Amino acid sequence: MKKTSREKILVASMKVFGEKEYENTTMDMIAKSMKIAKGTLYLYFKSKEELFIEVMGYIMEKYEEVVCEAENYREKNPKDKLRKLINSTLGFIERNEKFYYMMERHMQTIGKSISEKHFKKMFEGRNKIVNVFSGLIGEGMEKGLIRKLNPEICAYLLMTMIMSFSRMDLFTTEEKVVMEKSEEILNIFLKGVGK
Repeated sequence: MKKTSREKILVASMKVFGEKEYENTTMDMIAKSMKIAKGTLYLYFKSKEELFIEVMGYIMEKYEEVVCEAENYREKNPKDKLRKLINSTLGFIERNEKFYYMMERHMQTIGKSISEKHFKKMFEGRNKIVNVFSGLIGEGMEKGLIRKLNPEICAYLLMTMIMSFSRMDLFTTEEKVVMEKSEEILNIFLKGVGK
């Protein structure tokens, strides 16, 4: 008999939440998807809410790893670091597409279903990610690549551009195309759309 691990539960739960949506997912569905007894889930998590919060924390941790890798990219040029950040983010969203979009579409509903304490915890990782984005944008400002603006607002703008782009039907995981599209996002972000 295979040993069930916390991480296996989180990965399986992420898939079920992504396919069934938060409100429609039950602990029983998750247990069935893993071919384990529902009681095994309750050994690790007290409730669906707690499990979902842990899944959110898990995906934010994984995304944070991707973002920090881009932040520590060996290139010293802030433009190359931003390019790497955009490319890495697009790839991460694509790999976790169903869960990511479920979370985004139903954040208001989820927010109403989850306690305030847990809702705040869900966004702790997001703040770290915004800090990396704004830090790299701040580097770009110091080097004259980006004009002096509020780096945090610019970070949210860039993150929104990436999220919006990732929804396009033209999105693909083909590396060459992702790199081309990352370059397009970077150019629009840095130069705007005006003549």
